[in-house]
Amino acid sequence: MKKEVLLKPKSGYPFLLLVVLILAGAVFAIIQAQILAALALFLFFLLVLKGFYIVYPNHSKAMVLFGAYKGTVKENGFFGSIHFLATGLFHCAPAISTVSV
Repeated sequence: MKKEVLLKPKSGYPFLLLVVLILAGAVFAIIQAQILAALALFLFFLLVLKGFYIVYPNHSKAMVLFGAYKGTVKENGFFGSIHFLATGLFHCAPAISTVSV
């Protein structure tokens, strides 16, 4: 019997501010003629941009990392996470309860 792990997601709005700051840093680096820094920031911007997701009412999202099930988000709203971090400000934390499936 498999267990469903319920995740408590973080709000996407502070995450959105982080993405805007990264993009502003890339633009500033282009203005300062730091092409390698601008390219690195822009690539990081594209990677982080994929971390936004929306859970609609009466829906859920399965969180998968490299094909391994990490949990399910059942709260509705706008959320963000950096997928490659195990802990941190923008990661889904496991909830206390688990549900049998």
